[in-house]
Amino acid sequence: GMHVPFLVAWPGKLPANQTFDHPVTTLDVAATAAGIAGLEVNARDLDGVNLVPYLQGKNKAPPHERLMWRWTAQSAIREG
Repeated sequence: GMHVPFLVAWPGKLPANQTFDHPVTTLDVAATAAGIAGLEVNARDLDGVNLVPYLQGKNKAPPHERLMWRWTAQSAIREG
């Protein structure tokens, strides 16, 4: 569902006690894990975004311009 809390901890790599105000999706988990593992992944192979640069403050932009969902005959788009 939307607005589900998502917690991340990586001592020594990510700052503690921060709040990330931009929406993310579970699809970002695979891209983030691939980035952490040092895997070379073509951006077109995964629908998610590596969140590490955003969580480290190296990239201040939102990771997504819009998020889209589809389940059977239902669909939604979140923009902004």
